[in-house]
Amino acid sequence: MELLSFSSVSVIAAVAVLGFLVFKLTGEDKTRALTDHRIDRTGLIGDLDQDGAAVAGDETFCLSREPADSLRITAAVRSTTELLFDEQQPTLDPPAEASTDTIREQEGTTTQTPGLSAIEMFVGQERIKAALNSRIERAQVQREALSHIMLTAPPEMGKVTLATAIANTLGVPVEMCNGRELPASLDLTGILSNVHARQILIVEEPESIPWRVRKMLESALSEFRVAILVDIGPGARTHSLPMPQFTFVGVTSRLSQVDPSLRRWCVMYEFDPYTNREIGQILTRVAETEGIRIAEDAALDLASHCNGCPGNAWILVQRIKRDSRPAVDGTIAVEQVPAILSALGFGEHYPRSLLLLDTLNAMDGRDFEHWSAGMFRRQGYVVNITGTTGDHGIDLVLAKDGQTTAVQCKRWADLVGEPVLRDFYGATVSAGIAEGIVVATSSFTPSAREFAQNKPIRLIDIDELLAIGCTSVSRSEEI
Repeated sequence: MELLSFSSVSVIAAVAVLGFLVFKLTGEDKTRALTDHRIDRTGLIGDLDQDGAAVAGDETFCLSREPADSLRITAAVRSTTELLFDEQQPTLDPPAEASTDTIREQEGTTTQTPGLSAIEMFVGQERIKAALNSRIERAQVQREALSHIMLTAPPEMGKVTLATAIANTLGVPVEMCNGRELPASLDLTGILSNVHARQILIVEEPESIPWRVRKMLESALSEFRVAILVDIGPGARTHSLPMPQFTFVGVTSRLSQVDPSLRRWCVMYEFDPYTNREIGQILTRVAETEGIRIAEDAALDLASHCNGCPGNAWILVQRIKRDSRPAVDGTIAVEQVPAILSALGFGEHYPRSLLLLDTLNAMDGRDFEHWSAGMFRRQGYVVNITGTTGDHGIDLVLAKDGQTTAVQCKRWADLVGEPVLRDFYGATVSAGIAEGIVVATSSFTPSAREFAQNKPIRLIDIDELLAIGCTSVSRSEEI
């Protein structure tokens, strides 16, 4: 075991400064004095104020700056051995307060009804909630951390809200960060070193975490250890320290781009589509927080314009509150809905391309295949739906004027990349089909477009798809 060495002068100075800092910082918000590096609860890396003092958890440490900005840590409370290798679990704090954005999202999906947990009050996702409740009950009985979890769904579907509800149901602290905000290992070190026992750590966009930071996070998920760098320069040393067992909850809209090294430690939960009734319930709850009452049948009518997205429900309520206040005094009745929607720009003034886009966004992969088949039939093709599953298969076979064409339909939010086209091209060649079409509800990467340039593959992205759809059928047929 390697111990930190300190000069006797530094120890004496540390004790002196400790007394001053304890007196100075008592009763104040200690974080206001912090200006430099993120602090860890063991005190090995600390935030420095202008006097070189650092505060870690309930302990105060003295650090000295040398000309090379190297940091030498003097423990003024515990011995060095205790400081480095104490495995005591910290006492649980009350759940952390949610951010403004999270609170705003929660208002639409949960309420504080006595006797019901936060998860039970979350609207929708019954399958996931049942599975989570079983895991939560087991974790509470055994008094251990919940298994790591990955929640995946399109944007604004309530992933963060559900993750926060898990923490509230468990009664444990919750910390939240975004993978894009972790460019260096030190950023993650500051978060991990402040983790409490059984705490929930929510990481949005884990697919954006850089390689070096991801390796540190993987170590924390698998071994519950965090690497601390002590000093810098030639004398720098890395210590791997134990940390409390916690629960990682990744929330992503691009599960395929999350590195397998993180995915393999998590239980995966993919959101199911919300029913129109569930979106209506979310609308009603959001409206209640804004002082607006919506009748149940009116909420169902309004929900049909939210495309199955809780985020759209929140926006719709805000627009009703702002733009339609004279029409919504009291309770919104179903008879008022057409006038409200007209005032908000829906109805006959709503662009046909957006109507089609909303329709496509509400489809799953199989629905999109059938919709695409109808689009090609209206262009004069004889269409056979193959029923092939998997990303590498041929979804449709078109026949027209003696020419056979293979089609793959991608109901994706992300860009379609070159590997997809390469596999599809191989499938068409194997099937003896001379031409291919890839239809996507998104677009294609530059490398994918370059791959298709000199090959008999036509790419139809969302812009061309909307143009074809809006001109090939009447509005009534489209909707």
